[in-house]
Amino acid sequence: MPSQSLFVNQAKATSTANVTLGGLGRTRCRDGSFHTISLNRFNRFNRCYETVLPDSHHSQQSGEPSLGKMRSQNAHQMRQTSTIPLKGNNYFANALKPLSVQQATYLKTVIYDMKGRHEGRPHGVPLNYDWASRPRIGMGNNPQGFKAFISWGQLYEAAEGNPATNTRVQIKDIQAYVLSKRDGHWHLLQRSKRVQGDAYREDFVEDINQPADIRSEPDGRISVKAGDGYNFHFWPKNGRVSIDPQDIQGLLTTVKARLVVDDPLEPDDRPQAKYVLSAGGDYWKNLTVPWDHLKTNGDAGIGKFKYVKSEWQSFNMTTLSPTQLRFSPPPNLFR
Repeated sequence: MPSQSLFVNQAKATSTANVTLGGLGRTRCRDGSFHTISLNRFNRFNRCYETVLPDSHHSQQSGEPSLGKMRSQNAHQMRQTSTIPLKGNNYFANALKPLSVQQATYLKTVIYDMKGRHEGRPHGVPLNYDWASRPRIGMGNNPQGFKAFISWGQLYEAAEGNPATNTRVQIKDIQAYVLSKRDGHWHLLQRSKRVQGDAYREDFVEDINQPADIRSEPDGRISVKAGDGYNFHFWPKNGRVSIDPQDIQGLLTTVKARLVVDDPLEPDDRPQAKYVLSAGGDYWKNLTVPWDHLKTNGDAGIGKFKYVKSEWQSFNMTTLSPTQLRFSPPPNLFR
């Protein structure tokens, strides 16, 4: 492996940069902005590569490192002590690959969706439920022999109440991905542009449910309302999919949602709407076994409840740590 001084010299030849021990540097571009440099130690020519991710205003003001910088630092640390089963150089190659701004923004969202407290608590969920106040990992990457999986989401009125009466929530593009232990790559498990579901009791007691207030939208997706003691629990149209329980290094589920007007002839009260939504996923014993008081299924994890806004946004759940996500960002989501 080349010495550290070689990296410094190469970085200086490329731009004015301060290179750190982790193979990292910061360079000032002609427009005055700073960018993070990641040095690809696996490249045979030991060239210096500059990421396309600029440090955010927040990072500069708060002193926090940019996502690109954190990925490179974690790559350096994990080269020394990695807890991820490494197959060839897939993880190293992913960790050192430059991220686009779109990729970096999405990764920040996924990490945010699995840390801290919910933006708003879901109405009617008892506080002693371990997902009432914050996201959490359930069965994680251990299906315990279960051989099927399904991604899902849950929409609630916020605990403080929802004063909007002319607002619905449009939902689309639910997806699930698995990170394979065997090859170190992400694989699509399921994708559905249109979701289906029912209105369940907010506390899910006895799995009691009823038909939901669902409306088909012009784009082929659906919109719904939730409230009066019931949520909207939804999943892909094609239902469960088969999995190999021995080949799960990580999971990610994602879905998009936004607020839409219910009746265009009535006042638009979306600014007053208080809906929260989270993503998740369940392992099941097989593709057809019925629900049996959580004996035949269990969740892999439950993501953060976030307020639904008028603009499309993603809601996510992952069983991976931030470090693992930076090592293996799911590429198919950025098309």
